[in-house]
Amino acid sequence: MFIKGDEMMLPLLIFIVLCFILVYLIQILSQLKEMKEMMRTKQLTELNQVLDDYEEKE
Repeated sequence: MFIKGDEMMLPLLIFIVLCFILVYLIQILSQLKEMKEMMRTKQLTELNQVLDDYEEKE
């Protein structure tokens, strides 16, 4: 079915596609990590605000 030249192209094509998928997954993971850090910072800020409000009431 394949000509000699095409037999080399298919594994190369699969390899390139896998590389793209890998890079895409790494980007998604790093974005998730950033979002997680932002959420933690936001929660800490809110917690500090609550503590400050509590201290002011006393």
